Amino acid sequence: GAALLLSLTTFSQSPSPSPSDGPLGGYTISGNTEVGARWVGVNGDEDKFRSDINQRSGFKFFDSSVRFDNNNAGSRFVDSGLIMASGWGSDPSGSVRANIEKKGTFRLDTNIRRVALFNDLRNHAIGDTRINYHNYNIKRNFGDLDLTIFPESQKFRLRLGGSYNLQSDPFTYTSRASNAFPVEATSRAKAFDYRIGADTQLLGFNISGTYGFREFIDRTSYRLLGPNEGDVVDTRV
Repeated sequence: GAALLLSLTTFSQSPSPSPSDGPLGGYTISGNTEVGARWVGVNGDEDKFRSDINQRSGFKFFDSSVRFDNNNAGSRFVDSGLIMASGWGSDPSGSVRANIEKKGTFRLDTNIRRVALFNDLRNHAIGDTRINYHNYNIKRNFGDLDLTIFPESQKFRLRLGGSYNLQSDPFTYTSRASNAFPVEATSRAKAFDYRIGADTQLLGFNISGTYGFREFIDRTSYRLLGPNEGDVVDTRV
């Protein structure tokens, strides 16, 4: 296999504003980004390459970040924020993270991830035709969101949060009760988590409590498209 990677890095920062004036109404903004393109050529088994690495040709973001800070402390809804991203584009995985806060009032933390799974390996082949029937080409998106009210307070701190996990796209499977029967399937699984908690102090003791609830939905479907004699001629195998 061969790969060619080209990248470009840029940096930016807003000029120092006066207390009452500046970019975006008095916020100092700084950031950097690294973008590039990848060309991938495979001289061999492409399915093996994708199963191990799964890198594709195309445009991609490397590491990028944007930060903004309020120049007038206490006068706006948000004091500071940081957004970071990495891996989006032709990579099999990517993430975005954001942290936003108003000092003494709230802090918001988010983390979003994406993963693409491809699996088609010949060494997992079964049956007389030696074909791999356990193949995956699935995308998974998952993330967390956490909001803390009065984050610096020792007397009372409220925590709210949620997470999600989404999985979709097709894969193949086999039923081997008496033979190797190829089964086509489509993954449709969802999970959602909800959290609420609080921290306080009572008689010199730190007290914390958290309640969580999870909702899980699995509507994965399996299909035999018609009569199938199986893929093992000798059923004693």
